[in-house]
Amino acid sequence: MVEPLRILSDKLIGKKSISINIFSDFIDTHRDQLLYITNFDNIDNDFNYNKIGIKRMIYDILLNIILRIEKTSDAKNLLEKLINVGFQPNICFPNEQPLIFFASLHYRTELLEVMLKNGINPNCPTRNYILENVDSPLDFILRYRGNISKNKEERFKTIKILLDYGTLINNKLLIELLQNEFIPNMTNNINENCVEFYLKYHKNITIPLDIARHILKISFPLSLKTICKFVLTNKLNLDIRNLIENRILPESIYY
Repeated sequence: MVEPLRILSDKLIGKKSISINIFSDFIDTHRDQLLYITNFDNIDNDFNYNKIGIKRMIYDILLNIILRIEKTSDAKNLLEKLINVGFQPNICFPNEQPLIFFASLHYRTELLEVMLKNGINPNCPTRNYILENVDSPLDFILRYRGNISKNKEERFKTIKILLDYGTLINNKLLIELLQNEFIPNMTNNINENCVEFYLKYHKNITIPLDIARHILKISFPLSLKTICKFVLTNKLNLDIRNLIENRILPESIYY
């Protein structure tokens, strides 16, 4: 029963170019077997299966798709196909990186979105010999700047996707790093970028909001006119009650 998984692993490991049609047909042919193997409730009580070994093969297969398949459309199609037969992108092992870390660090934004849409946690702690202890892939890539100039657009998209899917901003350094790199590139109006960032992502912030506002140099409460401008410009869906409770808007709204 595990044989289809081994065949997939053998064919994918180390490959940079694959025929997506061949692999799609293989997955379709062995769909029922793959669904059984990847449902760990099925194999928990089945002594014919090594659960850790199966998880390792799944992890290695998905990791090779992220790192080795250069053509994004092929990598995305294969990743979606495997997730549909039960491959779990949130699989990880002690002292190893979560798969979302590799997609984020290599700015593979389409693969990153596929994983986030399928339930992978954007707040997975990340460990690396460069940065020993960071709380999320976003935390890592903001601290690890690498050669930003070559990947500036994809790096910005990666940061935005991680924020959009709920990465927590849980320390002052993260806000300062975002203020230095991400916020200035949000719009052409630098003076308003901090307000826009705060309105979009204040729910991500877990440090005291007063501290965040101080770092971003935003004076609150904002006028309703300012709020409306950003809502219309950015198509934001803001909860007025939440804005009042967090003192973004005053209780007596003014123009």
